[in-house]
Amino acid sequence: MINPFLHLTQPEEVKKEFRRQCFIHHPDQGGTDAAFRDLNRMYQERLRVLDGSKHKTEGGKEFTYTYNEARETEVAAKLAEAIAALPATVNILLIGIYIWIDGETKPERETLKKLGFYWSKNRARWYWKPADYKSRRSKSGLAMIAARYGYQNFTGEKEESTAPRRARINA
Repeated sequence: MINPFLHLTQPEEVKKEFRRQCFIHHPDQGGTDAAFRDLNRMYQERLRVLDGSKHKTEGGKEFTYTYNEARETEVAAKLAEAIAALPATVNILLIGIYIWIDGETKPERETLKKLGFYWSKNRARWYWKPADYKSRRSKSGLAMIAARYGYQNFTGEKEESTAPRRARINA
């Protein structure tokens, strides 16, 4: 397998490409176990290379990327698991390191619970976060959080990533 991450220089670009590649190489999507393991290995290697690199957000703020292998692996695995297990009638949103799910989720309620997702009464969506992540309660709407941390939307075979994000994510 050719490394699809070698030419990418931003952590967000690498993560976006990984998620796109999950639709192709995940065993539940028609790929093979070996190809998916290779994809995961190449993904982790590229993020390790980018550890400590400085980047600018869309808002112009500078930040230093810090690689956390355990967290990156956990988020990538859960995202791949959700993509494989859920139908195209649900929207899978990755906002920062949280995974949010909305759309026609009622028939998938038990599946979402088995996958480790929780229902957010305030935001009327399902969510998942890494086990070791200590979150702060935010009074901001989901649109503001998405604008701050970036987001990607996975719906069926389509993938979307936009800048202001307020049009697609209602608070």
